Amino acid sequence: MTVFILIAAAMVAVAVAWVLVPLLARRVRAGPAPEAANLAILRDQLTELEADLARGTLSNDRYEQARMELERRVLEETRSEPAPANPPRPARAWTVAVLAAAIPIGAVALYIVIGTPAALSPDPGPQHELTREKVEAMVAGLAARLEKEPDDPEGWTILARS
Repeated sequence: MTVFILIAAAMVAVAVAWVLVPLLARRVRAGPAPEAANLAILRDQLTELEADLARGTLSNDRYEQARMELERRVLEETRSEPAPANPPRPARAWTVAVLAAAIPIGAVALYIVIGTPAALSPDPGPQHELTREKVEAMVAGLAARLEKEPDDPEGWTILARS
């Protein structure tokens, strides 16, 4: 019984850890910031515009319009406030607390509904203990019955074994 409870508790602890560790871990943003990536894209677009102008595939008027549009977009990108690296998440603490309580409670409730809680009880129930006196009384009863009905070969076989 104790071994079962220890194994069940260890399994619940592993399940809780499996769920809560990712929630508690700090998320590190990989790669460049989105603003820097957007500015790099705009620089690439300006380089392409200059290359198109040099090849003659783009007129000066069209080049000036596209360049002004790119400059406007660069200004918009630099004016916007950068997003914080790790935004505060007040709901995270509540989520962790609720899950830390709900998983063990759910496991115990599920065991009570589906499992066999009576198997944990130390009382094995009524004992059918055979004592020497009980065996001798049963053999005497069988011998008395066989005196009245001597035609029972199965009874004689059991009496012989006894």
